[in-house]
Amino acid sequence: MNAIKISEIDKKQIITDILGANYSTAGSDYAVISAIIDYVGYVDDAVTIAELLPSISALMAGSSTFTTIMSGASVAGIILFPVAQMINVINAYNTGHKLYSYRCIAYTVTAWSFNQPIPSGSNRILTNMRTTAPVRTPKVIAEHKLLWSKTSKLCLSMLENTVKEKKIKKEHLQLVFRALGGGVDRQLCLKILKGYEKDLSTIEKLTWKSLYKIPYPM
Repeated sequence: MNAIKISEIDKKQIITDILGANYSTAGSDYAVISAIIDYVGYVDDAVTIAELLPSISALMAGSSTFTTIMSGASVAGIILFPVAQMINVINAYNTGHKLYSYRCIAYTVTAWSFNQPIPSGSNRILTNMRTTAPVRTPKVIAEHKLLWSKTSKLCLSMLENTVKEKKIKKEHLQLVFRALGGGVDRQLCLKILKGYEKDLSTIEKLTWKSLYKIPYPM
């Protein structure tokens, strides 16, 4: 790795190129792009800031994608723009199924971003379901496994569609996501998990937050 510290003057010029002359009023957009630039300066220089700029511009154009992630909003309308219908279906599930589906999306996006094997489930969650009261039946466990498989496949499809629709390199989108997690897979996953809090009921949120102690990819 070659650490390249970009000066604040150069960084402001880069961000101005992306956001325009009114970058100073762009709020969290500035913070997000600044974080990405800082991260790219400390990773393998196979991808330079200059090469990444068009992709960042394409992703930011007409979208609050990354600023919304950084501010902790729902991943549903953030990363997977075309997948609102899937999220609507997930929201119709009972709490257990819904929370497992949300975790699946967080794990899938994280694994995809870091070029890791896509998890086929959360073994810790499934073990808890088998051993902690109320113990779930084999039928319910099987439902969760199938739900994870379907959700993960659709999530991957939406990520690939985003790359095609935005006409950017897959590697660039992956790099941006890694930057949002500070280059740490568990941090990115946790950020995505926390993004769902606002979409959960008070009771659901208590359960959801209690499971943050289960780190990716367990």
